[in-house]
Parts: sequence; structure tokens; C-alpha cells
Amino acid sequence: MHLTVSSRYGAALAGVGAGVVLLMAGCGGTGTQASSPAPPPTTTSPTPVPSPSPSPSSSPSATPSSSPAPKVTKAADGRKLSACRDLRCEVEVKGGDTIRFAAKYDLQAFHVQQIAKQTLYFATADSEGSGMSGYVGGSGSVSTADAHIEITPLGSKRMILKIRPR
Repeated sequence: MHLTVSSRYGAALAGVGAGVVLLMAGCGGTGTQASSPAPPPTTTSPTPVPSPSPSPSSSPSATPSSSPAPKVTKAADGRKLSACRDLRCEVEVKGGDTIRFAAKYDLQAFHVQQIAKQTLYFATADSEGSGMSGYVGGSGSVSTADAHIEITPLGSKRMILKIRPR
């Protein structure tokens, strides 16, 4: 079973079955990976350019804002967990919820064991009768052989899961 986990605050996983144990922990990551490397820093000093004096007839210019992205407050499929059978959904989950997937997928179920302090504790089941368990603190993602699951906190006891096929 292929597994990838990323989390803003860290994650840990333990594989079950066939004596496989996976453990991954990380801190400080954002759960995203850049698609291309950043350009190297330049070593030359920029030449100062004098700024023109504002005139009363000039219009104000837009200034980029460093405000955070809008917070997700509602899942597209609400609490309809059955919308996930095809590995395409965005649902709100709470502790005790189980999302079941169509039999044609290796990933058979994703069980939300509990959500506490914006940490989601989960277990999965696959078609081979094994699975994995772990947790994701804050925003992050879990990837299995079939699915990529993005996790977004929605209060202290609820999360939004956005599930897509891999």
C-alpha cells in the first residue's frame, strides 16, 4: 500500500498487516509542495529608482494584501458521507464517522476515530484486509494508493475532508 501524509503541525502513521510499520513525523511544513524550485537569490544590489510625487489627479493603485486565505466554513457535500463512494467529495466529518468507498477501490473505508484540539485521528481499511491508522494535526493531507484526502479544521470537533482519486 502506498502512503503519503503531510500536515501543517505534524503527523504520525502506523501501518497494520504484513509486519509493515510506517512512521512519519514532520513539523513546520505546510502540507503543500512547490511545483518548481525558487530562483536563487541575486547577489547584486538593486539600483534605487526615485518615486514620482503623487498628484491630486492620480488614481489609487491596488496594493497586494497579506491577509490569510478565506476560511472554509462549509463542505460542498455537507454531511452526506455516501457522496464519497466514487472518491470525489467534500464532506464535514466528526468523531465516529466512517466513509465507505466502492468495492472497485483498494481503499474500502476511512474511519474518523476522533477529532480533538483540531487533530483528526483516523483508521483505514483496504481490500486486502489491512489498513493503517494515524493522525493529522491542523490542516494536512493523507494519500493512499487510490485517494488523496485534504483535511481542513472546522472548529475543534469537526473537519472537512476533500477526497479525490490519485
